[in-house]
Amino acid sequence: GKTVEVGSKVTLIVSKGAKQVSVPDVVGLSEADALDELTAAGLKPGERAEANDVAAAGVVIGQDPPAETELDKGSVVDYVVSLGPVIEPRGQGGSLDNAQVADQLDAVAFTVPEIRELDLGNTPYDAASPAEQSGFLRQSAESLYPSATLTQEEQALKRMGLLGNDDDLASLLDQLYGQDLPITYLQARGRQSILQGIDKLNLAQRAEAAREFGRAAVHQEFGADAGVVDDPTDADAVLAARALEEGDGTATMLGWSAANVNSGNQAKVDGVVVPGDDGILGSMPQLLQREYAFPFVEGQSFVDFLRNQGGWDAVNGAWGRVPETTEQILHPKRYPDDRPTTLVMDGLGNTLGQGWNEQWQQTMGELRTAVWLGDDKAAAGWGGDRLVSLDGPDGSWAIVWQTKWDKAGNVGQFVDAANAVIADLPGAHAVLEADVSSGASNPALVLLTSDDAALASVAEALGLGDEIAAP
Repeated sequence: GKTVEVGSKVTLIVSKGAKQVSVPDVVGLSEADALDELTAAGLKPGERAEANDVAAAGVVIGQDPPAETELDKGSVVDYVVSLGPVIEPRGQGGSLDNAQVADQLDAVAFTVPEIRELDLGNTPYDAASPAEQSGFLRQSAESLYPSATLTQEEQALKRMGLLGNDDDLASLLDQLYGQDLPITYLQARGRQSILQGIDKLNLAQRAEAAREFGRAAVHQEFGADAGVVDDPTDADAVLAARALEEGDGTATMLGWSAANVNSGNQAKVDGVVVPGDDGILGSMPQLLQREYAFPFVEGQSFVDFLRNQGGWDAVNGAWGRVPETTEQILHPKRYPDDRPTTLVMDGLGNTLGQGWNEQWQQTMGELRTAVWLGDDKAAAGWGGDRLVSLDGPDGSWAIVWQTKWDKAGNVGQFVDAANAVIADLPGAHAVLEADVSSGASNPALVLLTSDDAALASVAEALGLGDEIAAP
């Protein structure tokens, strides 16, 4: 449209077409990183779609056009973002009506089979009031402290100095084992019990859920009765079996934590390795503190030892041969071949004579022995024991505690430590290298009595009168 002189030159500019760029490969990147890659290449993000996939949520799982396609600069690239795997609901049939908490539980449950290497089937989620949850959890102490003999046990533990004279054992157990925990697997029911009032699970609560789903997977695989000890007079075996159960679950919890928790938040998970309120635990007598924490702490160490030897297969094998003693948990190398000597102390009331009656009988085991001694090392050679608490005439009482040790050197170590303990106890007491049971090698016998006359009477009835002078 411009007028120029005839013969003037006209310059022509010929298009080479739009500038071409190569489409980058954004599959496998986070959505944010993928958009940065497209922008850096001179392209624009196009239509965004979502789909379930084995890839983690937020990861790009598809693009169109594909990588290395040549496009005009400024062209758009469509992409698909993963919603994560399809999560099958695991709490069907339960009474929990909080959809957000149920979804969080489902998400945790989804990860457990890969961590624990066991299938996990449907495990209903039930809502429980604080009173109901406390009652469920208090029942977990029943196998360790049977209510039928709780009064007699409290009396014996006080005579040994393991409880204070003013301690109420039932009340202490209610406080310690009856704490309101956010989630617990009820083994006998095959259901997860969720504390009412939780609107959303925090990080620590999700970690605890992983532990409880690990327990559920184990019992679905090996049976609800796996690890159940029927003998109420063998608390040591009860603690050992519980250590396998809670140690297994805690190892699963820590596996979940390693996959889902950054280092800055790890302390939140570490804080629930032993569940409950640290203040409540710290206020308990030393015996209850050790017994409560033992299944989680030493139990998890035991499970880790097995896993280092043979992975989860080795742990699965332990469910076919459940540990029998706290000694095996404390010293995993002794599992499963180092078995305790069974000591028989039946009929002791008749042996002591008229007016004497057995009130309580128990196997203390290495853990309780260590607590009584206040010395783990002095208890490390434990090889078996049996303790009987008796009431005698005119308000007298006696405890006859027969122990067996692995080596002769262990006996002297125990005797020295035991003599230091009994020096601070009221009444009359003695520690002897003697056996009044069914034939214990390397024996040590502890006699705790109400007074000198009771000690002399018990010693005489047991054939130990020459070793203990009459008052």
